Amino acid sequence: MPVRLLSDVDKLFERVIAGRIIRHLYRNGPDLSVGQFGFREEESTIDAIKQVQLPLGAADHGGRKGVGHI
Repeated sequence: MPVRLLSDVDKLFERVIAGRIIRHLYRNGPDLSVGQFGFREEESTIDAIKQVQLPLGAADHGGRKGVGHI
């Protein structure tokens, strides 16, 4: 979260409103692609990297090196 110069009441109000917005978006859209990792709970950059690495690791067949292997 960015640094903010808000009072404690303002911070609490911000959390309440942000929670309502997030709940609304998850219930009513927008429909996000399964490949959308930014700005989603429990979807991180690490998850995106793993999604790319899994197929690359499967490319290693018969002793040949796949993409990403040295």
